Amino acid sequence: MLLSTALDRAGESLRRRGIDLVTAARRVRAARDDEAIHDLRVALRRLETALALWRPLLEPRARRQLRRRSRGLRRRLGRTREREVLVTLLHAEKATAEREVAAAAALRKRWLRRVERGRRKARRAASKRRVGRMLSLLDAARSDSALRAAERPDWLAFANRRADRNRDRAQAALRAARSAPEDAALHQARIALKRWRYGEEGLSGGLRRGPASDSVRLRELQDVLGRLHDLIVFRDRLLRESSRRAARGDEPDAVALGALAARVEARRLAELARLTGPAPADLSFAG
Repeated sequence: MLLSTALDRAGESLRRRGIDLVTAARRVRAARDDEAIHDLRVALRRLETALALWRPLLEPRARRQLRRRSRGLRRRLGRTREREVLVTLLHAEKATAEREVAAAAALRKRWLRRVERGRRKARRAASKRRVGRMLSLLDAARSDSALRAAERPDWLAFANRRADRNRDRAQAALRAARSAPEDAALHQARIALKRWRYGEEGLSGGLRRGPASDSVRLRELQDVLGRLHDLIVFRDRLLRESSRRAARGDEPDAVALGALAARVEARRLAELARLTGPAPADLSFAG
């Protein structure tokens, strides 16, 4: 591939990240769907991956400022997204005993109030002004990219090395999680896999040197790790609520929430078997 063509495709990759950011932020402000905050956080993480891949082409100061703003916004949205997931999981949980139904309903009502407060804060966090400033930084970072490409003729090799490093780190994290599937190891594997997958996406369109990773299998494994993460957070939150009820003498509710947590743990173990079983043993995912 001609380097001029590759440069155009790299620029288009960055431009798409900006479009995704604007689109997702608009959905958050509209507050019309439950996946808007999730999709904005995904758009921000993809943007951060792109900034790392194409670093030689980007103006350093604007790139650093944009990365800092992106991380800050993504983290501000994290708590509300976690609560959205908890509400969804609690709603889907099939409580059986009457006390479990009552305890779950009361807990869901409280969590829903927190979600609504968080969404109002998210709308302010994803304001047109803040997103517009981020787009301006992206434009500033991309300015004179052709000149920087001439000064750094290895820019495409750099991006491929970065993607290779993301892949190698993710594979190591996945192997560690499979051999010792503790909660922290699973979390690290999930984050590393996201970087791997988004890095591969950034090098689509012929920019990847060597065999590309199997995006379908990466997505499937990311989904497994994502469900595990959600179940771990859900289980721990139920156990925490159970302990709080017990501390204030509400033993029936404490027992009910503990029973729900036990069922969530059983689901987590079933999901974990999909990761530690023989199916995903090949972690190369090369096409």
